[in-house]
Amino acid sequence: MATHNLNGEKRPEATGGAKGEVVTPQASEFLTLKQLIRQLEGVEVQEKEDMIVIQQNGLQIILQKCNDDWVYKIKTEVDNDRVEIYISSSNQLCKLLLYPKNKQVDISYQLNNELTSEEDNMCVEAECAFNAIKSILNACDEYGVLGGLYEFFRREFLDTIL
Repeated sequence: MATHNLNGEKRPEATGGAKGEVVTPQASEFLTLKQLIRQLEGVEVQEKEDMIVIQQNGLQIILQKCNDDWVYKIKTEVDNDRVEIYISSSNQLCKLLLYPKNKQVDISYQLNNELTSEEDNMCVEAECAFNAIKSILNACDEYGVLGGLYEFFRREFLDTIL
């Protein structure tokens, strides 16, 4: 049976599960996401049963299956500067620890923002998650790893609530 995205385009079918094993829709979406991520070039990908780790130039994106959605842990460290982002369907958090001109700058954003739309939720829908990962990688290419992570968080979360 062919699966299609919201635009009616054919997408890779999820594989996995033992013969006769019932695969839940959410497990199927996670398997589909794994297949989509394999299409990325220039990144290192590690897969486990309930986790995907993507690494590129000091950037690490971890997607962990957690009940009915996925949790993102995104982090990088350049010299002493660090950025960490945590994303779930109910919370989004961005922590920046920077040392410009020998001063410490510590910035945190925590949002209790419910991502409710299932068809546009990067924590439950494979193609939306894949597009978010590509957006993160593109922002890091454009702004550098530190600036790219902040730009992604600002664009995806801060701008939507302000």
